[in-house]
Amino acid sequence: MGNVGYVMAVEYLFYAFLLMCLLVISEQLRSASKDVQAMRVDHAMSTVFAGSLAVTAVAGWIASQY
Repeated sequence: MGNVGYVMAVEYLFYAFLLMCLLVISEQLRSASKDVQAMRVDHAMSTVFAGSLAVTAVAGWIASQY
């Protein structure tokens, strides 16, 4: 795969960076006493995490079938 594999690895690192940015935004909202917005960001992060975990599990199951 050569260069394609490198691009995919960098793309996944970018997604991880974006999720960490959401965590920082949540903490900044909490320190600014905006608990409702912080809870929304936390809920969105939890949903994205659960979704990515489910997709990874399904992809692993599909890959094991072949």
